[in-house]
Amino acid sequence: DSVNFLHEKMEQEVVEKLAELQMNVRFRHTFVADIGSSAQKGRQINYRPSDGQEFHLIMAARFSSYQKRQDLLVRAMALIPPDLPVKLTLLGEGVRKPEIEDLIVQLNVSHRVFVEPFCQQADLWQKLAQAQLLCHACEYEGVSKIIVESLSMGVPVLVSEVEPINQYIQDGFNGLLVENTPEAWADKITYLYHHQDLLEKLSKSSIESVKDRYDPKVNGLIYEENFQNLLK
Repeated sequence: DSVNFLHEKMEQEVVEKLAELQMNVRFRHTFVADIGSSAQKGRQINYRPSDGQEFHLIMAARFSSYQKRQDLLVRAMALIPPDLPVKLTLLGEGVRKPEIEDLIVQLNVSHRVFVEPFCQQADLWQKLAQAQLLCHACEYEGVSKIIVESLSMGVPVLVSEVEPINQYIQDGFNGLLVENTPEAWADKITYLYHHQDLLEKLSKSSIESVKDRYDPKVNGLIYEENFQNLLK
């Protein structure tokens, strides 16, 4: 009856893929909307640079056999200068988890990369609030809830420069984009460790950037309106 695209770019990609496959598909009804994030808006405490202490990164995502790229981050951690107190926590479950754990041992980064199981949303938000940076490495992505939640909470984000993430993350304004290679990730993380004042600014601007677009109280009305039109 209807197709809901989470982002304008996703609608374009579907149309292009259908044309590539020579599939003649016409949707009866479409609309673009995302329900948004129920995470707290703003920070309960000001963003805190690590000040020479542990610089804590988090990636919270499935260890999937496609799409997610925890391996890029693990390889990047092996390239970061050993004297920098940078640590990474990988949160989640999935089929590639044993493979990633083996890679951590193989690259000898067990002292700075830690794997933790999936946790409940409230616990996840608490972990995010204590981190200096959310990292999200992937081959492609829709509208990522963990990215939107982090932006809402004022947690700076560093994400793969892939579509449509690079449509709603504006490099240097509400987040940071990075090329999908271990070297690029390592260089960017190292740079950010030495320029944490930039992350402090991003923490503030990210909250403003999602305040309107991803407010569930506002976006819920878009869904209600479209459902009512379908019922008519």
